[in-house]
Amino acid sequence: MISLQRALVDYEPDLLEVIATRWDVDLPTADIDALSAAMLDVERAEQTWATLSSAAQAALAVMLAQDGRLTLPQMTQRFGELRQMGVARREREKPWLNPISVTEELVYAGFIIKVFDQTPEGARAYYAIPSDMQPLLPQPINLSASTEPGQPALPRHPVDDTLSAVDDMTTLLAYARIQPPKIASWLEPNASVIVDRYLRRREDRAYRALLAQLAVDLHLLTETTGGRVEVNSDSARPWLEAPRLHQARLLLEVWLTSGWNDLAHVPSLQAETWPNRPRLARQQALESLAAVPLDTWWNTDSFIQYMHDVVPDFMRTMVDYGTWQILDRQSGRLLLGEDEWLFVEGALLRFIISGPLNWLGALHAIDGAFRLTALGAAMLEQVVWPSQEDRLDLPSINADLTIEVPVGFSRFDRLQIARFTAWHRSPDICVVERATYQYRLTTQSLQRVEREGLSITSQVIPYLSRVCGGALPTQAGEALTRWAASKSTPTLQADFRLTIPSAEVAAELKRSRHVGRFLKRQAGSQAFWIQQAELATVRDALLREGWMAHVEIEADNAPL
Repeated sequence: MISLQRALVDYEPDLLEVIATRWDVDLPTADIDALSAAMLDVERAEQTWATLSSAAQAALAVMLAQDGRLTLPQMTQRFGELRQMGVARREREKPWLNPISVTEELVYAGFIIKVFDQTPEGARAYYAIPSDMQPLLPQPINLSASTEPGQPALPRHPVDDTLSAVDDMTTLLAYARIQPPKIASWLEPNASVIVDRYLRRREDRAYRALLAQLAVDLHLLTETTGGRVEVNSDSARPWLEAPRLHQARLLLEVWLTSGWNDLAHVPSLQAETWPNRPRLARQQALESLAAVPLDTWWNTDSFIQYMHDVVPDFMRTMVDYGTWQILDRQSGRLLLGEDEWLFVEGALLRFIISGPLNWLGALHAIDGAFRLTALGAAMLEQVVWPSQEDRLDLPSINADLTIEVPVGFSRFDRLQIARFTAWHRSPDICVVERATYQYRLTTQSLQRVEREGLSITSQVIPYLSRVCGGALPTQAGEALTRWAASKSTPTLQADFRLTIPSAEVAAELKRSRHVGRFLKRQAGSQAFWIQQAELATVRDALLREGWMAHVEIEADNAPL
């Protein structure tokens, strides 16, 4: 940054006279030393500053908050342009009397100068306050806190459950409990993995990657041999048994300090290496977010513009703008320089708002606007952390061995149910009222339970009775007990044959009014052809007779 005297050396005599007049200095002919000395007088500087328009005073405050300078594009975009004039035109039009912009007012008042700085991209133009003049001007008092960070937006109607991350973290742990995954596959946002289909927010793989990282950071998952992870019961059980709001709080808190790199997951960006410091940028962005009024929908674009104008260097320094090798994913264009701020920092801010903060329940984000939640306000230290006991929503087991588990049910117990069932359906993110998970007891899932050393009759059935709030439906209980006792069961084979374990059972089922009508096409002494469209009906008919069918073509949806 150059001094005032050095800056005035490059001024033409007519400009020096204009500035001297504004500062009420009787200037000897082009006496730069005398003019700079007068302008650096504290009292004279205060008096001249007071003659500026309020917009010009605010512009100086913005510049002081940014080390006393703004790039030419930033200055022009925010405070208007400076018309290019020679001596004759200046004399004729006298632009200092009726400036068309704040920039023009400040230039002719002598408060800012145009300078050039060398960057890896070449010379870059700035408007700057001379270094020795800066201490003489009123200093901004936490500009980011005293200036509204953007503009309100029209109210939106959020449709998602802001605590769905709690449900999906439970699903990840349940999956890892059954089949420990390679953590690298879960952390890769561009890879599709089986567990994605069972998440409530199943469309965004970066979301799953974030939850996987938080599970590692919270020590819910620990790495074993071969890059796989397994559930760490010492840490996972307390989290699973905690109230829902406390679970969400822990996810938010660990994200704040996590090494998970938000920038590396911005969909529009790509790079071979990511040189940013994610925790620092995240924290600085959240400090500005704290100025957003509570209980108000806020325009996302206006918040990003505020960050651009007031704290543009929250992630990259002046040197970084010309050195970071970040590409636009679609075009392959290298995003170098401050002019690409909206494509890098702007994209990061948009991702943080619509991604992690929205996913983890700190705010609702929809249609270009966002609103802080109670969790978000607590994270920003504006209110105390919300807390309340979970409502008691019990699961129900049906006669067809399906189990409906409400999202409000204990996450610890849902994980247990998931261990010995096939996974059929997770509620969509948009389902808030009466959202339930659907599981089914199958012969494959019960075999998995027994391989873990659990007893169907002495452990699984009593457990289900307890968590469902009463005895199982008679039909379901009889089928489970019969299967556990004999393991001999009708099988619906992949070629659509129903094979029956004995002639006696086949004869019994032929006489059944529920099953007999399907046993018309003989495929062997104890086998019958079944039409594909009838498979589910036959399975349910067998259940009504107390038999769990082993359905080969109904592969166990949970990992074996």
